[in-house]
Amino acid sequence: MISAAARWSASVGSCVLITGTGQSGSVPVMAERTLTPPFRTAVRAPATTGERRAAVRDRIETAGLDALIVLDLADIRYLSGFTGSSGLLVLLADEADAFLTDFRYKSQVAQELDSELDVRIESEGLLKVCRELLAERGAARVGFQREQLSYRAWSEWSDRGPPDLVPVEEWIEELRMIKSAPEIAAIRKACRIADETFESMLEHVRPGVTERELAARLNLELAARGADGPSFETIVASGPRAARAHRADSLPGGAGPRGARRGGPRGGGRLRDVNRL
Repeated sequence: MISAAARWSASVGSCVLITGTGQSGSVPVMAERTLTPPFRTAVRAPATTGERRAAVRDRIETAGLDALIVLDLADIRYLSGFTGSSGLLVLLADEADAFLTDFRYKSQVAQELDSELDVRIESEGLLKVCRELLAERGAARVGFQREQLSYRAWSEWSDRGPPDLVPVEEWIEELRMIKSAPEIAAIRKACRIADETFESMLEHVRPGVTERELAARLNLELAARGADGPSFETIVASGPRAARAHRADSLPGGAGPRGARRGGPRGGGRLRDVNRL
């Protein structure tokens, strides 16, 4: 389990320490401060979904919460392994964690989620069911990802009374900063796919080929090398529009003296964004 005082960031060389609660308007927010780790500090990233949930649970307990509602699908995948498009994860301080989804993913969750999760296939709104579940378990203060819950959803929940919602900010994102060995391997694979794809594209860049044709070819080459799909919209811009790389037209891609290409693979839940001029 990773303690709140020793969650180092490998990318920026810092850690996050919980210091208490503060006030942002009328809504309490978890307060944090940044520290610098000792030189050559050894850090082990949690590798399994169970270890990751345990690390978040430690933070839930430290903050004095009864549970945390996880709504972001990337975070849900990180903590549970679920790759679908509709789901809600509830991490509880002292009971079995619960995962809620609808009937479309009944067979999928049986394959992707570990046996420690209490999986529930629901026909009603997931947030409504989540509130009922937490009320049944006697939760009083429940954290939620402030970037993921709409004001309307927060208002409807609050109007019904307890459990009270407490916004938290980037708890799981901070944990994800430190990569485990499988994650590093997935990133390396994405980098290899991207590099090989861009190299293969050079022979297709010639006068008469449109920018959209090149973008479509790039996506095809990514998939052929094992990518789940492009990380973001693939953009090819040539000639005078090379400085406007976020605009995609269907003009000849090989007509100008220079061009810009933006694209990258998505695989294993990892994204790579590559720009080439």
